[in-house]
Amino acid sequence: MTFWNRPQLTLAAMALALGAYPAHAGAVLDRVVAAGTLKVATDANWAPQSFVNSSNELDGFDVDVAKAIGKHLGVKVEFITPGWDIITAGHWAGRWDMHAGSMTPTTFEAYAKKDLTLDAAGAPPFEYKLNPKEVRSYENSTTAFDDLRLGDGVRLDAVVSSLPSILDAEKAGYPIKQLGDPVFYEPLAIATERGDPELSAKIGDAVKAMKEDGTLSKLSEKWYGQDYSKTN
Repeated sequence: MTFWNRPQLTLAAMALALGAYPAHAGAVLDRVVAAGTLKVATDANWAPQSFVNSSNELDGFDVDVAKAIGKHLGVKVEFITPGWDIITAGHWAGRWDMHAGSMTPTTFEAYAKKDLTLDAAGAPPFEYKLNPKEVRSYENSTTAFDDLRLGDGVRLDAVVSSLPSILDAEKAGYPIKQLGDPVFYEPLAIATERGDPELSAKIGDAVKAMKEDGTLSKLSEKWYGQDYSKTN
C-alpha cells in the first residue's frame, strides 16, 4: 500500500531566499539588462502559486512575485514552463534567468521520511507527527491530489502538501480535507544561476524591498486570503 501522509499540511512562510546553478559572474544580469527582459521559469500546474487562467495567461502568487521583481529591475518578464526535473538539473544555458515557483530548500518527501532539516532564519521548530509505511514522490501537488481523489488506498491514502495548494484543491471540488495544523513552516526560494552574484544581489534587493513595503503581504492576502510572509 502506498502512503503519502494525510493533508496535515505544510505552510509557506514566504521568507524568500536565493538559490543555485552555474554561470559566469555578471553575465546573466548583463544579458537581462541588455535585452530588457527577465526570463522566468515557473510551473503552469500549481495553483494558486502558478497556473494558466481562463484568459490562457499565467497567473498566481509566484507569477505576481516574478512580475514585481521584474518591475524592480526595470525590465519586462517573460515566462517559460519547463519540467521540474529540467529546472532542478541546472545547466540552464541561458534558456531562462530565474526560477520563481515556490521552490523550497527541502521537500515534503523529506518530512514524510523523517529526514527534514530547516536551517532558514526564522523557521519555527517542528516535530514528526506521522509514521508512513511507504512514501511516494510526485512532481507536483495536483498529480498527487488526482491520485488521492480516486479513493483511500487506491493509489494513496494521504498527501502532504502546502496549505494553499490543499485549500485551492478543496475549492476546486476535490474530495479531500485538511487534517490538523501545519506540521512545519517552510521558506520559499528564488533560484538563480550560481556564479552571478550581481543578479542574485539585485533579486535579493527586490525581495527585501517587497517585504519592507508590504508587497509580499499584499500578494499573499490576494492569493491566499492571509499573510504567509510571516510565521505568526
